[in-house]
Amino acid sequence: MKVSKVIEICLDYHRNHSKPNTVRSYEAILTKFGLIFGDKDLEEAASEDILTFLSKITDDRKQQTSRTRYSHLAAFFNFLIRNIDERIQNPCANQLLWSIGGYFPYPMRQLRSMVKKAGEMAGIRLRPHDLRRHAATYASRSGVPIEIVSKIILRHSNLSTTQMYLGKVSDNEAMRWIENLYA
Repeated sequence: MKVSKVIEICLDYHRNHSKPNTVRSYEAILTKFGLIFGDKDLEEAASEDILTFLSKITDDRKQQTSRTRYSHLAAFFNFLIRNIDERIQNPCANQLLWSIGGYFPYPMRQLRSMVKKAGEMAGIRLRPHDLRRHAATYASRSGVPIEIVSKIILRHSNLSTTQMYLGKVSDNEAMRWIENLYA
């Protein structure tokens, strides 16, 4: 069966069973998906091709947008497996794509609990966001350019958000950097 036919079936289902915003969201991602994969058979949709597709449509987008697009594409393949052909493998189940989708192998509640317990063992109050902030600060203070910290580590779409996030540089640290520059 052609991908375009499955897209048509999936969108018809959502038009009859989903809210208008959900339908618009699915139409947006599946229309783009159909432009590239529409003429192919289902079995021809490889994980590598889907990764390339997702990279193109999520480039320079917010992390939540990337996750939503990944989720809709994964849900499309799950719909296909449940309703049309259970022998098809979901190419979005690939570990690389799964990590691109921004999902963790643990529920967020469990991650919070693990981090909180680690903090209690160390005698401090610790939250997952503290670890994120620490990783960004450590990278920045180790000489990683702020643009890399912003885009790759924190996945901020705006550099000024990262600048607020990292806080101010102390006078001693500024002097150390100036000495390193002109040494």
